[in-house]
Amino acid sequence: MSRQHDMTLKIAENMETYGGSFVKALSECILRADPNNLMKLRDAFPEYFNEYHPSQWVSKEQKA
Repeated sequence: MSRQHDMTLKIAENMETYGGSFVKALSECILRADPNNLMKLRDAFPEYFNEYHPSQWVSKEQKA
C-alpha cells in the first residue's frame, strides 16, 4: 500500500471514531470509493479531510 492510501485509511478511521453521523457516513464512502470517486470526495469535502487528518488529532491529544 502507498503512503497516501495509508493516510486516507487513518483519516477515515478518525472520521469513524470522532465524527458525527454525516462524517461517519463519509468515512464509509471513503473506504468504498475507487480512486476516481475518492478524488471527487476529496475535492468536495477538503475541510473534513483536513480536520480528521491524524496530525490534527495528535496535537489535540497532546494539548489535553
